[in-house]
Amino acid sequence: MKIKSNLTIEQFKNFDFAESHIVYLKIFDDTTLNTEFEKISFAALRRHIFNGIPLHILISHFTSVSIEKKEKNQSFKPYEHNYIGDKGGCTSMLYLLPSNADRIIQDLIKALDGSPKNRLFKYGCTIKFKLKDGKTITLKTKT
Repeated sequence: MKIKSNLTIEQFKNFDFAESHIVYLKIFDDTTLNTEFEKISFAALRRHIFNGIPLHILISHFTSVSIEKKEKNQSFKPYEHNYIGDKGGCTSMLYLLPSNADRIIQDLIKALDGSPKNRLFKYGCTIKFKLKDGKTITLKTKT
């Protein structure tokens, strides 16, 4: 994962994302996929990134996702997982734990860290964040 201004993953983890905004998201591959969003929420960012992870990997690597609603924890919310790599258009109903921006950033780092071959998220992306202090940081991955 590359972050503009040559920041390392550890430096990226140290930013405070409370009161920050996502100003741009682009998801792409080497062929036809090229999806762009402007001014989306952290929850929407996480859903889009999770849609780039195969279902079996998503369930086994993220505690914020469940295949069934947890009776003890009613805060899990329904989420339609539409894996963008599935040309058949299969949709699976899952449950997502609502989270704050910092928790979603932890999920994001987990999904995007590593080489394209080894990371959980199977596509390239560009994400621009505007922090509370007005700084803009850009996170980029390749396919």
